Amino acid sequence: MNKIISFLAVIMGVLCLTSSVFAAGGANADASAKIQTAIAVVKYTETVTNGDLGFGVIVPGTATIVTVSTASVRSKDTGTAALLGNAYGAATFMIYGSPDATYTVTKPSVAITVTNGSQTMAVDNWTSTSDTYQNGIGQCGAEGQSSFLIGGSLHVGASQAVGQYTGEFTVSVAYN
Repeated sequence: MNKIISFLAVIMGVLCLTSSVFAAGGANADASAKIQTAIAVVKYTETVTNGDLGFGVIVPGTATIVTVSTASVRSKDTGTAALLGNAYGAATFMIYGSPDATYTVTKPSVAITVTNGSQTMAVDNWTSTSDTYQNGIGQCGAEGQSSFLIGGSLHVGASQAVGQYTGEFTVSVAYN
């Protein structure tokens, strides 16, 4: 909130400066300033998976790779693990920045480990809707907002121990 107030104070200062330049008398002058707000990335929590990359309920069998695409489509390779329920989906992020600004998303480049006590599984093969942007560059809309999704693949071991597995991955967004 302080950033918004500070940003508004700067804009008001620029507007006051512009008004005083035009009100100064006989000469016409233009004053302009480009103010670029900080870019913020937040998890969009109004999804089935609360904005997280979720692989859903998996009943282990033989080693299986379960993939969730950026379109939140879940699939598996030739392993025998059963995929149950519908609580799965791609991680969803909102971007708040300058109107029409272009940006680049950096997704994980290596596997992460999800854990349940001492039990582990790997998540890799990261995909992002930003992969489909021209030259990998996204653009905020006129209101300064955009979004992207992250998918990946979970490596389920043969007879993987049951339980809730969790882990974290990092994405970043930068202006171009």
